[in-house]
Amino acid sequence: LFELRFQEDLMPPLHGLPLLLVAAVACHGAIASTIKGSESDVLLSRPVRPPGAKFYSPKDLLNCDGSNFSSIWPTFRTAVAQYARSGYPRSPALYQQAAEIVKVQHESLMPSSLKFPAILVRQMPVSRLGGFCLFGFATALFVLYRHDLNVERILTIEQSLGWVEWPLDFSESSDWPTLWRHISLHLEEYQRRGDTSWSEEVDFWGQDDELLPRPNVREVEAAILAWLRSVGTAAPQQWLSEFQGQAKDASTSVALARRLGNRKDLRILVLGHHLGSSMEPFSMVQAALRVGASVHIHASFYGQRHPKPGLACKEFGYCDENPALTSWFLKWESRWLGVYDWMPDKWDDCLSSLSSIVGSSGFVAKADLVVCGGPGWFCVMLRTLWAVPMLLYFAWPITPLIPPSFKTHIFSQVRALGQTSDPPTVFVVANWVLAAQFALQVRMQVPVQRPHGIYVNQTYAPVPTPCGKPRVMVTRIGQWARVSGVALLEQTWGMFEQAKKEGRPLPFELVFLSIRIRGADTNKAVTYPDFAKFHACIFWPWDVMMLMFNELYTMGMPLLLPHRRWMVHLVTHSLTHTEVNWWHLRGSVAGGLPDPSGVPFPLPFQPWVEPGEGVRPVAFWYELTDFMQFPHLTYFESLPDMLERVRTLDVPSIRRGMQSFNQATFRESIAFYRRAALELLR
Repeated sequence: LFELRFQEDLMPPLHGLPLLLVAAVACHGAIASTIKGSESDVLLSRPVRPPGAKFYSPKDLLNCDGSNFSSIWPTFRTAVAQYARSGYPRSPALYQQAAEIVKVQHESLMPSSLKFPAILVRQMPVSRLGGFCLFGFATALFVLYRHDLNVERILTIEQSLGWVEWPLDFSESSDWPTLWRHISLHLEEYQRRGDTSWSEEVDFWGQDDELLPRPNVREVEAAILAWLRSVGTAAPQQWLSEFQGQAKDASTSVALARRLGNRKDLRILVLGHHLGSSMEPFSMVQAALRVGASVHIHASFYGQRHPKPGLACKEFGYCDENPALTSWFLKWESRWLGVYDWMPDKWDDCLSSLSSIVGSSGFVAKADLVVCGGPGWFCVMLRTLWAVPMLLYFAWPITPLIPPSFKTHIFSQVRALGQTSDPPTVFVVANWVLAAQFALQVRMQVPVQRPHGIYVNQTYAPVPTPCGKPRVMVTRIGQWARVSGVALLEQTWGMFEQAKKEGRPLPFELVFLSIRIRGADTNKAVTYPDFAKFHACIFWPWDVMMLMFNELYTMGMPLLLPHRRWMVHLVTHSLTHTEVNWWHLRGSVAGGLPDPSGVPFPLPFQPWVEPGEGVRPVAFWYELTDFMQFPHLTYFESLPDMLERVRTLDVPSIRRGMQSFNQATFRESIAFYRRAALELLR
């Protein structure tokens, strides 16, 4: 794919997918940057198609219909459809039909498999397939495997559909069976057992989603707490036990107001490497302290170099700086892949350097309490040097990037810090994966609080295109889809063009964020007010938690996400075949303190996924994410379904439901943070 020769009668050469934003295109296709309106700038996204570029219907391409394909394919597809609905029972007639297809077409498989990606990204004409249907041939192989259990057939499907190279194969957007839904467990069980006995035992084929675990949050929480009791470490800090035993927030608010008393000022130092994971706990503590007292909060943000230095000042007005700490982070917290290979030999040097900064830069004078947003090793190192009340907010695992030989050191420090009470420490995690990791790795009960993103301080106020169409943003696809994201763009844009040609144009505009292709290119940064102007958001997750999701949810922005089974496939591909994304679940975060009790962990899977473990643990942990647990979300199963779901979105009803959920969960969270603040200020 990277060596394609571009043809002038097709699309112009690709320019990759760097982290830029889309250019805007006016209603009739004229290239523009952001469209200036009387009220606001309107960001749009529509590609430029050069004169003479040939169009081929995405539906016909994926279904193998139209002038470039033989009639054998729609005939076979129709026969398979009924067969699939019945659970793929053995059928001698269909077996013979599939066998004939494989016999006649097998020599075209690999050449066409290599051409298909180029056709998906519109760098090669459909005619180059020579009438070969990749999805049809793969389906024929699956039919044969159903009858003869020759494992070479499903291994060939995996290879020819590019499941190793690409997270997307687009079969879900066709009328052919979505084979990655049907074959994944057969492949995994074959690799695990070394034979096809699992396939022999399955009666109803094709519905593997029903075979995947769907845990319940309350049951998971109860199992973890019961296990912690059994290993003798369940007792949480006293303040947390008291909080969990209280009915509501009123008594805590009164006690907190009394504790603040006549205090005029409260100094909070917010430290960390990522602005989002620092702003979230700080903004909740700040809101929790609004209990009628007249205290003025003075906040300083140090570190915070991700996602971009200076955002705390630019976006929120916190412009105090500490150049020494900034340089310290650049030296010691300077990577996002691999491991901190300096830690085993230079931990003491790092500690000494931080000690000099703390001792000489007025830290102590700036803080009545500290909010530490991570990384975890930095927070425990800081607390080793400075006895100060501290809220530790974990939006990341305990030991990402920590060398395996040094993990026990970090785990021991975290556990020791969790047992201190003077000065107080409060631990909070942002999701259930992290809560399970804390339980297993350091045997601590740590409360989970959903991120709210109230610091965004924006209200949903959609602004349409100059043509009056609602604008729907699509989150970054290059981050997780890589080059297959180009195919996603082209196929989606093709579906818009197809709908227009059929006289049923789609009544909305998609705005793809962070792309540069086919004239769609802009350097304009998107701000929170910009986000609030979209009608809805198509959200493609690429980690267990993403603060942007919570920020948009709090705004009341309607959110559409891929169906659970699709996401399990994408997550599994990322963990198996790439080194990036889904950081919370990667095997590199594994480890923990020795457990002398010998009592096994109560959940069916450890809270990370090792290579080769497959879709079941991914399905278990994905079910516990906000992407599945939050109500009033809209899920789509394919690209055509995505467009149809946007078209039929009931925005008023969705927003009412989101508002109700936001209010209920905010009441719960603010009660927690008030009790935490009461503990920190004692």
